[in-house]
Amino acid sequence: MGDFTDDSGLANTAEQQTHLETRFNRRGEARHTAILRAGLIYTAEGQEPCVVRNISPGGLSARIYKRLAWDQPVRVELRPGELLDGAVIWARDWDIGIAFAQPIDVKAVLASRWITEHDRQRRLPRVKFTSLVHVKLGEERYDALLCDISQGGAKIQTREPLPYWGEIVLMLDDFPPVAGLVRWQDDTLVGLSFSESIPSDVLTRWIRERRDNAVPPAAETRTPSAER
Repeated sequence: MGDFTDDSGLANTAEQQTHLETRFNRRGEARHTAILRAGLIYTAEGQEPCVVRNISPGGLSARIYKRLAWDQPVRVELRPGELLDGAVIWARDWDIGIAFAQPIDVKAVLASRWITEHDRQRRLPRVKFTSLVHVKLGEERYDALLCDISQGGAKIQTREPLPYWGEIVLMLDDFPPVAGLVRWQDDTLVGLSFSESIPSDVLTRWIRERRDNAVPPAAETRTPSAER
């Protein structure tokens, strides 16, 4: 893997990569699980929100909403104004592992107000948006129509009523799977509650991209024989 540098000052070499992986995997570092707190990741392309799931002095794992390369140098902002240098050392679909260049004080970080909690954005209201989606309930997969969506839930319509309520996964186009619960069902209409809140800017971008790329219905054409 070659060196990577850009105007942001991010850099990563093979030697640094080995050092980062060693630090991330160091034995004896307590790992804090089930955090589910939002942070920001900075790359050469810009800023992206993430949901941190596990954190240790040497690194973290997070759910992302824009795919990153496994060897990509990044900066992570958890506390306002504090950027942590690191690199992506593994990437599996929408989940990544980041190793910090220097160890952090996990207790201090967890006790602080994070950047996304410092200046909370107004929650995005429920948006009426129609799209073909899939849901997974248990081992079964069902086709569905998305009726509306918000940061915390969605309403879908299935072909047939779901056989039971429970944990469910909503699968959207070019988006990480969204886990949740079935909260209500009225025949084929189903209300979902998400386990993790979707960041408002991520959801807004996803809806906007789909609306911008929507193909308008073809204009009605006349056959030559129908014209007088």
